[in-house]
Amino acid sequence: MKQKSTWGKIFIYTKDLKKYNIFKILYIICIVVLNNIIILLNSYAIDTFIIDKKMLGKEDFVLVYFVFLITLFIFSILWHYLAIYTEGCTVIKLQSLSFKNLQNLSPAYFDQEAEGDLLTRLRNDVEVISETLFYQYNDLYFGIFGSIFASILLFSLNGKVGFYSILLTPVLVFFCIIFVKKKVALSENIRQAVSKYFSVLNERISAIKVVKTLLLEKKSVVEYGDSSWEALCAESKKGYLNAFSNLIINFLLITGICLALYYMGYENFRGEASIGDITAVITAIEIYVAKIVQIVNTMSVFKENEVACRRIIEVIEAKATVIDKKREIILNEVQSEGKNINTDIVRGEIEFKNVCFEYLSGQPILNNFELKIDAGQRVAIIGNTGAGKTTIINLLARFYEPQEGTILIDNKDIKEQSLEWLYKNLGYILQKPLLLNGSIMYNLKYGNDKITEEQIISISKDCSLDLLVHNHLDGYDTDVSELSFGERQIVSIVRTIISSPRIVLMDEATSSVDSLTDRIIQKALYKLFENKTSIVIAHRLNTIINADRIILIEDGAILEDG
Repeated sequence: MKQKSTWGKIFIYTKDLKKYNIFKILYIICIVVLNNIIILLNSYAIDTFIIDKKMLGKEDFVLVYFVFLITLFIFSILWHYLAIYTEGCTVIKLQSLSFKNLQNLSPAYFDQEAEGDLLTRLRNDVEVISETLFYQYNDLYFGIFGSIFASILLFSLNGKVGFYSILLTPVLVFFCIIFVKKKVALSENIRQAVSKYFSVLNERISAIKVVKTLLLEKKSVVEYGDSSWEALCAESKKGYLNAFSNLIINFLLITGICLALYYMGYENFRGEASIGDITAVITAIEIYVAKIVQIVNTMSVFKENEVACRRIIEVIEAKATVIDKKREIILNEVQSEGKNINTDIVRGEIEFKNVCFEYLSGQPILNNFELKIDAGQRVAIIGNTGAGKTTIINLLARFYEPQEGTILIDNKDIKEQSLEWLYKNLGYILQKPLLLNGSIMYNLKYGNDKITEEQIISISKDCSLDLLVHNHLDGYDTDVSELSFGERQIVSIVRTIISSPRIVLMDEATSSVDSLTDRIIQKALYKLFENKTSIVIAHRLNTIINADRIILIEDGAILEDG
């Protein structure tokens, strides 16, 4: 099967807009035909009312002319409305497809892709695609149908002039393609030069303290000047090329018009062509040349913007490394037999059996790793940076899949269970608290719609969060952006308590807070860990001394356990 082109895939993903695009093309054809009719009406008016000075039927002509103008105006409005509507729908469609797929991807994907790059793809690249489809896609059809109907008009007015005009087309296309290739190459140079310019600008401003302490002000000015000059030179080269290409194209256009005037001048002298015919022919030649140039330029822009297309397709088609096989099976059973998805509450027994894992090929983190944790046990894992501590809880949370071995919860292989079952029984507290934009109450209630605000406040009081909340004038309506790091961490812990997981994973949530906040967090953690299985990546003594077991990890293996 022939593989779809990059733009072809975009059209597939936006195929539900196909009917609107068909109407747009029909409106474009109507607009082009009406423009050609108006050219013929202008020719008739010149010959009849100006050259022959006949006034009979002038009122009827004006009425007909006005009707065609109004019709052209209506079709233009309809086309613009559809073009703007489809552009907006394209943006929403591509962003929705991208965001939906991002939600289904494994955390491993986000470790490999920079956050800023993903935001750029969903915003800037999608805008580039939509603008290309709005301007270039429409220009392409205007160019195609405009050139076709302009050539038909030329042949209908004067066959020989039409034939000679067509002969000029290969020459015109040849020069256009040469200029377009050079423009594409220069556009890439401009992109690199501008990127370097902004990089220097951003670095020197954001690192102004370093610049000053190292006495690099003069060097920074020189580097900034060099980068801005490179960007200017790159832009200037493209500007010169545009000017030269316009000069060549205009020369060809004027040459064609001069030849038409020379030939039709003789025909006019012999009485075979009127002034109106000559005017119509010149107008048709101008339109024909302009539309051919428009087609070639449009194709070049499609080629230039193919990069943005490919980048957004990569997001839409990215595959999750963690496959929720059980959910797929269960959903099929739900559709066929009406069964419910397994949401059983677990006891919390955990076991790693011969687990092997590596982030990069040939660089193992865990090798035949084995660990068993009883239900309700609190385990602290310690070790040097890179020993594999965080990897253990990431594998248990199925953010990654081990290359070998199995991980069991209550003697059930987590690969064979649905992710929904796993996450309903799992709470994960990160070292850096992640809260959603909004109030404290909004964050505490998020994902727990059945719980009342009174219940939330009661739990908050048990964890001493209530004391910190009332230090702010807006209480639970305080926006989380106003909270300190420690307060945000307490909110994230209380949110986990509210969700009532049976297993708690924590990547040392108290390593960057003051001692007072730490005591409040420890109280909240005591509430959180009560009657639950917990694994804590520990860096501080107060976390370790409260553990039932302390495990020392070194090079992905258990060195001490007691």
